[in-house]
Amino acid sequence: MPRIGGNGRRGQDIRKPALRTKVIVVASTKGGVGKTTVAACLAVRAANDSPRVAMIDMDPQGSLAQWWIRRGMSVNPRIIADAEHHVREEVDQLSRQGWDYIFIDSPPAMIDVIERAFMCASFVVVPVKASSLDILAVDAIIDLCRYHRVTYGLVINDAELRWKITAGAIEALADAGPLLATILHRSVYVSAMTVGKTGPESSDAKQAAEAADEIDDLWLQIMAQMDGSK
Repeated sequence: MPRIGGNGRRGQDIRKPALRTKVIVVASTKGGVGKTTVAACLAVRAANDSPRVAMIDMDPQGSLAQWWIRRGMSVNPRIIADAEHHVREEVDQLSRQGWDYIFIDSPPAMIDVIERAFMCASFVVVPVKASSLDILAVDAIIDLCRYHRVTYGLVINDAELRWKITAGAIEALADAGPLLATILHRSVYVSAMTVGKTGPESSDAKQAAEAADEIDDLWLQIMAQMDGSK
C-alpha cells in the first residue's frame, strides 16, 4: 500500500504535534456510522484550502485507502495505510514535513487503537446515526476525549429530518457535547465513494451542491472549534 514517510523509532511519546499541523480524527466505537465517508469528505474539502492534506487509515479493513486507490492515488489528499500500530510516528513525520491537515480514520470497537489516535489529535469528529445503539456508543468516545483533553464535536450522519428519531437523537445528544452540522441521507455520499469521489463531487449536480453545503458547514464548524480551543 502506498505510504508517506517511513517508520521512525516507535516509542511512547504522547506529545501533541506542532500546532501548525491540524490532526482531525474521525472516531466511533460503532461500525456503520459513516466514519470513512465523513473522513474522505473532510479531507477533500480541506484540500480545496491547502495543497498539503494527508490521511491516515488506522482501520484494518482499509476502506479509506481503497477509496484513495479508486480515486487514482491522488497527490492531495495523500494516504498512509496500515497505521494502526504506529500512528504517532506517522503524525510526527508529516508534521515535520509541514503538512497542514491530517485526517485519521480510526477503526470501530478497538479502543486501544482509537486512543493512540487521540494522543495526537487536535480535534475529534464523532459521527453518530439517529438510533439508540449509536447514541449509547458515543459515551466511550466522549470519555476518551475528555480524558485526553481533546476538543470534539458530534455529527448526526445519514439522517432524515422528517424522521421523529432524528429529532430525538438531537435532543438526546444535547448534553453530550457540541453538535455540529447534520449530514442528511443522500445516495450520492455512497455512490460517489464507490468511484473514488465524495458526495460533493457527484455527477448529480443538485445532490452534489446540497452535499457540498453540508460538508462546507461541517468544515467551517470544525475550524471554528479548533480556533476556539487554542
